[in-house]
Amino acid sequence: MPWYLSTLKIGLTVLHAPDDDKSALVDIITVHGLSGHPQKTWTNLDTEHYWPSNSLTEDIPRSRIMTFGYDTSISPLDGNTAMISDISTQLISQLINKRTSDGQRQRPIIFIAHSLGGIVIKEFLHIASNTGHEALADCVCGILFLGTPHKGSCTATFMDVVSAVLKPHLGRPANIVIKDLSRNSRHLQELDQLLRFKLAKIDIYSFYELLPMNPTKSPIVEKHLAVLNMPSELEQIGLDADHRQMCKPSDRHHVIYETIIQRILSVMDRQIDKVKNFVNGVQKLMSRTKSLQDLLLEAERQNERRKAQALIEAERKISAQRLQTLATENSRLKTLLLRARNDSHLHDIGRAQYDREPPATDVGKVSLEHESDSVSGTAESLTHVYEAHHRVSPLLSPYEELQGQQLDPCQTPTGQDTSQGQNQGQRPSMRKFMQQRRIQRLSKQDGQQLLARESQRAMQLRPAQ
Repeated sequence: MPWYLSTLKIGLTVLHAPDDDKSALVDIITVHGLSGHPQKTWTNLDTEHYWPSNSLTEDIPRSRIMTFGYDTSISPLDGNTAMISDISTQLISQLINKRTSDGQRQRPIIFIAHSLGGIVIKEFLHIASNTGHEALADCVCGILFLGTPHKGSCTATFMDVVSAVLKPHLGRPANIVIKDLSRNSRHLQELDQLLRFKLAKIDIYSFYELLPMNPTKSPIVEKHLAVLNMPSELEQIGLDADHRQMCKPSDRHHVIYETIIQRILSVMDRQIDKVKNFVNGVQKLMSRTKSLQDLLLEAERQNERRKAQALIEAERKISAQRLQTLATENSRLKTLLLRARNDSHLHDIGRAQYDREPPATDVGKVSLEHESDSVSGTAESLTHVYEAHHRVSPLLSPYEELQGQQLDPCQTPTGQDTSQGQNQGQRPSMRKFMQQRRIQRLSKQDGQQLLARESQRAMQLRPAQ
């Protein structure tokens, strides 16, 4: 059993967190390989410099720094093996437990993986994206691969490379691990193709060793095995160290640490730029949306104006039609009024004419009424004449004696010749008779006046006694 297993810590261990968790900008997680340790892998044994805890916390204080540990012990007696998929599933579960608040669930993640720990990270992305935890996988914004064998070479298969990595650490039981890994070797080799869309969104830095562990041999994971050659792979960086020492800088100022910290900060800067671009994009979108809303409002106003103008134009047409109708009606009323006035004038004229002279249509009726009034007046006049006759007749008796006969003023004398050959003695009686006949044709007033005049004349003609 390796010497360091007695201090192994399983799961995620928080090495540093800001006092105010909301101020943390990123979660930085280190993942050791199948033959590594969550602390020893990252510690320089000579200086005991554990850089994730001693240096990284000072350089990036607004970050939560964690290390992930898992049991890689292999016992030939019980046959217990830790498969990569099980380790990746355990990492998913541990991260979900550490990211409970909304701010934590949305916080970016940067992985630093050594050796086959990079395979664990890629399997983590594959499983999370296909088991309902895609939001967790989307939070991964950067990965630093330190000596991770992504594929085999032309002279060696993928499992040959894995065997070369494990044997110096595990010794004899490495054959068991290799057999277990070989069952999924094709899947592990195809991870890059399965994750080509997911990895394309992540900033990737690939580090490879320049020194071999055995002076007589070549480096375990050479450059062509440690790089992905993907567009999202920002740099391929060679470190002046062997496979084991490439993740153990002696202090904070060591070139390996400075190289690593600069790439971590670069990922954060790019992430901040992405956030800024996202915010700017949102602001531009909001501004554009506001502009579109303004345009829509203006279009609505224009539409309302057009509707209002259409309504006004329709009202104008209706008003013009109404005015034309009113003008026509006014003209007709004026004509009727003029006709009424003319009719009233003619009526007044006719009324006056009627008062003076009855209309021709009523001539017969009016004539009868007039004749009736005349007859009544004449009868009344005759009554007065008779009364006057009775008063005047005694005065006329001397004339009657002279005439030798009694005259009836209401009857025409019979048996007498009224020609001019009559004697002079008959003339006064004839004249009186004619006067009486005239009285019958006169009105009452004229008869009274005439009677008065005749009575006066009769008095004058009366002989003096």
